[in-house]
Amino acid sequence: GREAGDRSRLARLGVLIENPGLYGRLDAREYLTFFANFYAIPDAQSRIRALCAELGLDLEGKPCGKLSQGNRQKLQLARSLLHRPELLLWDEPTDHLDPASQRDVLEYLRSYLAGSGATALVATHRLEQMESAATHFGFLAKGELRAAAGREAILDEGDGPGRGRLGFARH
Repeated sequence: GREAGDRSRLARLGVLIENPGLYGRLDAREYLTFFANFYAIPDAQSRIRALCAELGLDLEGKPCGKLSQGNRQKLQLARSLLHRPELLLWDEPTDHLDPASQRDVLEYLRSYLAGSGATALVATHRLEQMESAATHFGFLAKGELRAAAGREAILDEGDGPGRGRLGFARH
């Protein structure tokens, strides 16, 4: 009934929050396997290996609680993508990642969206990172949407009047 419908809707989402909790005693493989079982992913171990290879996350060794902040972030990104969601809701996905890992994550995001037809809503302060991945931008201030436009209106991709300009007033 309703519970099954709620679960199927939730299974279509991949969420990354800013400070997620971890099961600190599990290693990365155990952690991802736990979530794979929750979503009943049939090819779980091959999916886990492939995703972690793409994100540069080592599956062996340390418990999650002993991982660096960057590897914790990669683990949470992998968890959010594990079940091939239709909608990604990511908050600051490149936080704590070195520049090479940031590029890898953004490249994987572009590839995933193009290949799956999924949609991503990404909250970030790093506009320059989203220039190549985003098709639309929205700008929030004090919890309100202050401006929204397609890539061409936001990025300076030409020399026409008004390109790359959005006005904001301080309140």
